[in-house]
Amino acid sequence: MKGLALAAGVSRQLVYEHFEDGPQLFLATNKHLFERAYQATAEVLQHPRGDLPSTIRAAYQIFLDMPAAQRRALRALSGDLGPDRPETRKARTVMRHEILALWVPYAKRQTGLAESRLRPIVWMLTTASWGLADLVDDGIVSAAQAKDVLAYVVERVMAADKNTERVRTR
Repeated sequence: MKGLALAAGVSRQLVYEHFEDGPQLFLATNKHLFERAYQATAEVLQHPRGDLPSTIRAAYQIFLDMPAAQRRALRALSGDLGPDRPETRKARTVMRHEILALWVPYAKRQTGLAESRLRPIVWMLTTASWGLADLVDDGIVSAAQAKDVLAYVVERVMAADKNTERVRTR
């Protein structure tokens, strides 16, 4: 907090008026970094652009449009790759909940599956999408290929799990 106040040229008291402690400041900073992408993704999911694959492609394009360093920061923060300190643990939990709160309701509308069933599926697909973005950054696949692959995988996983759930409830 002292370092932030010094860098910003303000008093430490002013920083503490806005942020109770370091973890709260860390979380607010990270949420601010991802707010634009989060809001744009929420808009796509609330007003889908056609079928599931089209919506996934549109939402993933928002992620791919983020600067690579920002995507990696989101991945590190949410995916347990960053330092293990109290402020990062709290921020990681909050960010994971926000990502799930964004995607699980959409997946539920698409599949009718229970949220408890969808949370691990959505998280698995989220982390897979981060790895796919790495391949785009490395020039191994194009953004168009990545969007197609992700849309294909999401559609197949959702359809397969929906069928599995139907068999289980018979």
